[in-house]
Amino acid sequence: MKNRLVCSFILVIFLFVGGCTKKETEKTTNQFSHETIQRIKKTAKSYSENELQSGQVPLHTYLQLTGKIIKSDSKTATIKREDRFIFESDQNHYQVFNEQSMKLKIGDTITVYGEYYGFLKAIFVERVKK
Repeated sequence: MKNRLVCSFILVIFLFVGGCTKKETEKTTNQFSHETIQRIKKTAKSYSENELQSGQVPLHTYLQLTGKIIKSDSKTATIKREDRFIFESDQNHYQVFNEQSMKLKIGDTITVYGEYYGFLKAIFVERVKK
């Protein structure tokens, strides 16, 4: 009986420590350092709407676009990581896959930095101040 109690206690401690470690890892991977953000911004290129719409932008190019979120396939108005949304920039619509942890909302004006695949994989997003 005493051995069972000791084993149970040790198991609870391992589960607790393992859970804390996982949360800490998630926290550090969901946040970018200032240097990483600057590198993302420096790498991302701006293209004209004409270049984007006519297929002149090579696949796997890192680019930036500024515009407004108009739709999402999320069940709520809040857009989370791994949600998909439609983004309007200069009256053109782009499909974006959100790969970062900042919560966004339909109607937000944002700048998206990401990799272009015919759609945009959002690596970093920042809100545009009004």
